[in-house]
Amino acid sequence: MAKKKRKPQWFEVGKDPILKAQLEQQRKEEEHRLKMLFLPLGAQRFKTPEFVIDNLLPKGYLAILAGDPKSGKTALATAIALAVANGEPFAGHKTRKSPVLWLSLEESPAERGALLEKHLQGIDSIACLDEHCERMFGPNDNETAPVESKLDSLPPIYTCFEPIRIDTEQGIEDLRFWVRETGAALIVVDPLHAAHSGRSLQDGWAARKTLQPLKRFCAQMKVACIVLHHSATRGRERVAENAQLAATASMFMLLSSSPAPKDSNAKRRVTLKCSGRGEFSNTIWHFASDGPLDYRKLPAEVAEPPVDDFRHETLEEKILGVLSKNEAMAASEIAVEVASTPGAVRNAIIRLRGKKKVRLAFIGSGAHYYALPVQEPLPAPIPNEDNSGDSGDGGDESESELKFESQIEQTTEPRTPCLKGQDRIPVPALHPQEVSFPSATCPPRPP
Repeated sequence: MAKKKRKPQWFEVGKDPILKAQLEQQRKEEEHRLKMLFLPLGAQRFKTPEFVIDNLLPKGYLAILAGDPKSGKTALATAIALAVANGEPFAGHKTRKSPVLWLSLEESPAERGALLEKHLQGIDSIACLDEHCERMFGPNDNETAPVESKLDSLPPIYTCFEPIRIDTEQGIEDLRFWVRETGAALIVVDPLHAAHSGRSLQDGWAARKTLQPLKRFCAQMKVACIVLHHSATRGRERVAENAQLAATASMFMLLSSSPAPKDSNAKRRVTLKCSGRGEFSNTIWHFASDGPLDYRKLPAEVAEPPVDDFRHETLEEKILGVLSKNEAMAASEIAVEVASTPGAVRNAIIRLRGKKKVRLAFIGSGAHYYALPVQEPLPAPIPNEDNSGDSGDGGDESESELKFESQIEQTTEPRTPCLKGQDRIPVPALHPQEVSFPSATCPPRPP
């Protein structure tokens, strides 16, 4: 008979004083954590933010700077970095002088140098590299005489061209080392797409996971960070990929530019529309610019652009504008013109039909074509034969009404617009006074 395998005899917790003490310590730590998990309002520490750029960017904030491709995001961030590194005002805003860390993950050293050419004239890069290595690794044994410092004459901006993944522990530790080594108060990530480990930013959960490690790092180390990203192609008021990127960030900055006012003596007006946490974060700044690194605050009398410049049309207004220039269009065609999705366009058209602003023109090749309601001119009044000047209530008015009704009958005849290669089911075009689109009888969506 086979013997049963004997289970190992573990010592009892109560008989081991060391293990008992460890478990008691863990229990106390867990109890302390639970009791301090929520704090009353008066016990929380709310401090006035310390700004890296006065009233624009505080320490501990993660800001997303978004804009169209090649719209000047890198140039604007470079101008901010130079102002902070030199301790000079940026467009009238005071800065706190401190070193800057720049992650150049899209530009090559040659492209980066072209933007900073003015600040690098007459600089020997080899001598600067030798001095940097001496500072980091100690003096060279072969060095006999002190060499005049080359780096002290340059803005303290440290650039990295190697990929640092901001959503990984290794990437955060790399940034932590350099913040402690240089005392940097500003980090610029250019761009976001090249600085993460490959998550799909279309997914909201993945988008939040991408920025959360960097945001916690900024709060712990008390540094500000600007992350460059694209704005959405559909709807210029939000960040590309997923809105959770802007929701996770402390601040969202939308960059746009337009021709400068005539009274500003500048080439273009740069607008920075900020939204985020804090009253200072919800402001629109207007700058005048004559070059990639030149930004100055516009005078108050010319700073505010015309209302039409920043009034974004709603989807319904865009659809009406497109239909006013075309006879009839399908929802998919309208979606291309207004840079939206066919589903959103169909929903907007249903609302417009309920308001009697759009009609179903015809159905062809399985698609519904829409147009604006037909606006028929009202018939001119028929003058009285007696030329008495009175409108009268007799037979002349009856004759006018008959002619008006006959004209309505002519306008309500079916129209058959001709498009080659498509079979169409014409829909009668009614007089404006008789147009009716009950919501219960709206045509089904095309497949």
